[in-house]
Amino acid sequence: MKQTLLLIILSFFLTASLSAQSGYLATASVTEQPTKKIKIFPNPTADFIGLNSDEGVGTIRILNLIGKEIRQFRVIEGQRYNVADLENGMYLIQLISKENKIITTRRLRKL
Repeated sequence: MKQTLLLIILSFFLTASLSAQSGYLATASVTEQPTKKIKIFPNPTADFIGLNSDEGVGTIRILNLIGKEIRQFRVIEGQRYNVADLENGMYLIQLISKENKIITTRRLRKL
C-alpha cells in the first residue's frame, strides 16, 4: 500500500516537474491510458531490459527519480535495451505510445 501511494505521489510530481521544463512534454499527453498486458523484464536488472506488450508502445523513456530523462529508446519488437552503464539504483520506466501518449510508468531497479 505504501509503495503504491509513494508511486502515485512520485508520478504526480514527476509529471508536474516535466511539464514545467521548457515544453518537454508539450507533445505528449500526461493522462495515462489503461494498461492491458505490459511486462518489463528482468526487474531487477544488471545489463538489459526487454518489453512484452500488446499495447502500441513506440518509445521507452528511462527517468531518474526526480524526473530527469536519462535514456530513450525507440521500441523494436523483440529487442533488448542496454542499461548496463546506468548507476545502480531505482529508475522510472515510462512507456509512450506511437501516438505520443503516456501508456504507463513503472519502477525499475538497476543492480
